[in-house]
Amino acid sequence: MSKAVTEEELQEKSVAPRVTKDRIGDLLDRVQVHTTTCQTPVPHVLAVAWLDDKFHLGTAISKSVNPENFDEEIGIGYATSDVLQQAENKLWELEGFRLYSA
Repeated sequence: MSKAVTEEELQEKSVAPRVTKDRIGDLLDRVQVHTTTCQTPVPHVLAVAWLDDKFHLGTAISKSVNPENFDEEIGIGYATSDVLQQAENKLWELEGFRLYSA
């Protein structure tokens, strides 16, 4: 099993510009998640992540297998968690491309 690499190790060994966790964290602070609970065709929660409420980063849906078990609060939690992970992954990708194309 390999040991986890720390931010300090990355800083010490980096010889070129790179995307950092701090940069992604700063961007994630600007992400807004909007949720909507829908009843058709089955009960579900839709969560959408936006950067600065202008740039779409991801969409997630949460629903139960059996509609009788649907719980809105749990659905909001799952959908929000999923869409924030999508947003973080997208930000790493976009910031990597921005750095690459500079």
